Amino acid sequence: MITTGEMHMITEDYATALKNLISLTQTKNLVLANITGYDISYISKWCNGIKLPTTKHVQQINEKMAHHFADTIIKENKQKTLYAALSISPHTVDLALK
Repeated sequence: MITTGEMHMITEDYATALKNLISLTQTKNLVLANITGYDISYISKWCNGIKLPTTKHVQQINEKMAHHFADTIIKENKQKTLYAALSISPHTVDLALK
């Protein structure tokens, strides 16, 4: 079972990661709302750590956003920036989603 403290940490990590990807790709919340089918107010709550996507739909939401972020990063040739931000080797990650 996840404790309240652990849930707070997960929420903060999710919000931080989402904000970092939004910043890197300069994606507007409205774009993510259109991609995910959720209202912009939900996107804002996810970014601010107020709420997380529902467990039932989180995988589908994350996949939709991941495709957008990966496509944008590749298109704008920002892979090196992403790798540096995540402290990972470019040889360990393939951004091209299948």
